[in-house]
Amino acid sequence: MSDSNALMEPTDSPPPPSYAAAAAAPPPPPPPLSTPPPPPYESVVLYESLQSQMPAGAGQHPGGASVVLPAGALAVEVTSPTKVGDGMSAYAAYAVVTRTNLPTFRKDTASVSRRFSDFTWLRQRLQQSFPGVILYPLPEKVVTTNPFNPEFLEHRRAGLQVFVEKTCAHPLLVQSEDLKLFLEGDSGGESGAGG
Repeated sequence: MSDSNALMEPTDSPPPPSYAAAAAAPPPPPPPLSTPPPPPYESVVLYESLQSQMPAGAGQHPGGASVVLPAGALAVEVTSPTKVGDGMSAYAAYAVVTRTNLPTFRKDTASVSRRFSDFTWLRQRLQQSFPGVILYPLPEKVVTTNPFNPEFLEHRRAGLQVFVEKTCAHPLLVQSEDLKLFLEGDSGGESGAGG
């Protein structure tokens, strides 16, 4: 019976050395990253932030006063929705004005005409080229009123503006050749509409 009592008695002996060493050792450092992190979103300057830095009246119209952009700036504005053509072949076109000093662009200033299908082409190309990037949606294509109603055109223009701003603010998307073609090219997307 004395053997069983010895088993039940508490002992004040220290834990085995392997446990004590593991508890006292600091955790190992995390492994180094294999790829550097992407550049911060702040590396691309958007049009709204540029407007607050401009003198009154500068840069508000494609033919207006010249604008001095800070380094690494990309300002894109979707403006002037206009009806092109008549009858069933009529469509709305938007002026897309780009000002930049990014070295990856061919031109410092460009103004092109784009229709809704050109924006759709750009979004589809970006989805194919950057499958892991979540893209901002385009405004709805469904037209419940006259497609040339000024209020409808302005609502759609505002949605296209947000899409372009969000796209240009992304550090990977801003490097896309399709985006550069959309902003600087003579014709838009696969539809070939540019005017």
